[in-house]
Amino acid sequence: MTEITIAFGTETGNSESLAKSTARKLQTLGHQTKVTDLEEFTLDALSKCSFLLLITSTYGEGEPPSNSEAFYDDLMESQLNLSHLNFSVCGLGDTSYELFCQCGKDFDHRLAELGAHRFAPRVDCDVEYVEYQDWLDGVIGGLEASKSPAQPRSAS
Repeated sequence: MTEITIAFGTETGNSESLAKSTARKLQTLGHQTKVTDLEEFTLDALSKCSFLLLITSTYGEGEPPSNSEAFYDDLMESQLNLSHLNFSVCGLGDTSYELFCQCGKDFDHRLAELGAHRFAPRVDCDVEYVEYQDWLDGVIGGLEASKSPAQPRSAS
């Protein structure tokens, strides 16, 4: 069974809490999960993932939270081939800020640029995180779809 890495970027703990909640929900559905702080996540670890769920807040004027600054900078400068990676991003923010959920948008865009496959759409959550359930439902649906067997190729 493939392990799903759930990485979080947070200033106040909200992304960490949602990452742990996501892990518990996916485990009840039979998935193997690993929750990791972006402060401890590296490009090497990313290159070994096949499924990544990234939950991150945005700090200040569109910057990554302090625990994810190094990973964010490394990813933005990287030229990794991530064509093996399936991912989805959940951004946490506040619509009163001009750059609402910018960090999540940046991660989502860069992962796709590096060839990763977005198996569930990014969702941007406002302060109450009501949109989180939509993201989780999309993730669960995407994971189920990825388990469907490939159509057999006809012999030529």
